[in-house]
Amino acid sequence: MRKIYKSLLWASLGIILSMSQLIGQHLVEKFTVANTADPGLSDGWILDIEEDQDGIIYIATRDGGLNILIGDQWSILTMEDGLPSDRIERLLVDSENRLWIGTALGYMIWQNGTLIPPSQLFDELTEIKSISQDRNGHLWFGTEQELYIYDGSNLNAMFSEMNFIGSSEVLTDRNGDIWISRWNEGLYHYDGANWTKYDTDNGLSHLYIRCLAEDPSGNILVASNEGVDLFDGISWTNILEYITIRDLYISEIGDIWATSSNGTYLFQNNEWEKQDIGLPYPEDQSICFKMTANGKLLIGRYQGLSHKVGDNWTHYKATNGLGGLTIM
Repeated sequence: MRKIYKSLLWASLGIILSMSQLIGQHLVEKFTVANTADPGLSDGWILDIEEDQDGIIYIATRDGGLNILIGDQWSILTMEDGLPSDRIERLLVDSENRLWIGTALGYMIWQNGTLIPPSQLFDELTEIKSISQDRNGHLWFGTEQELYIYDGSNLNAMFSEMNFIGSSEVLTDRNGDIWISRWNEGLYHYDGANWTKYDTDNGLSHLYIRCLAEDPSGNILVASNEGVDLFDGISWTNILEYITIRDLYISEIGDIWATSSNGTYLFQNNEWEKQDIGLPYPEDQSICFKMTANGKLLIGRYQGLSHKVGDNWTHYKATNGLGGLTIM
């Protein structure tokens, strides 16, 4: 793939940022004071979690918009504040500390307490399922219909010329290679020149891939409806069988946390152990992970958010807001 430098990245958004200061002033006020008296989620169904360089936690919900946590203070952004949809599918904090908010009906950028509306360049971006940034600063967007790359100047569709439809997960590895999962078709690897497809005939345990990750050794991990597969650059190995895995978090020392259809698992010292996370109500299905910069583990679930500091857990559920508590 030809190298495209990002010197023009965000230049076109400067004018938009300036024009949105009045909106930003309103959002900053809401951002700092909302829901402090009754901490809780606007919706108990958590789809993604991100942390920015300032330690602010962003929580994507299924029907309750974007929940923001600073210390113990909560705020909520919804369609009433300018989001295109209250269903937040995916979040990404980029190298410039901007939060990209991928929704069912398009995207927004949250920067310095301001919602920046999309430019016309991104009109095609709807039903966003994944957002990733590669080492060159390029942004990759997976949608229901396409895979797009934004090089700082242009938004290009990658799949149209290959007769592909849709992508669910996008991973950019340490070498700059791209790994893309597609609905019930398997995994595609792009090394900058060639595409390689992996499916159940050449290594994968299942075609329904839910998550992609890279460990400290550069191995690629694929979570699916049949557990976790590991690719070491040569061959595939199934390291966890017969469990539907929804998300993976890999620590700096290689420990693997996995959210699954029947609980939370930790892989360390070459073995898996189911974790008792001390829920104050019957165990539900975990969806997504995030380890914060200060060592706080956050687990998004169908019934709320749990975070662990040391050996202590704190649990949030939907106590106010739009969607209420969603139970599967």
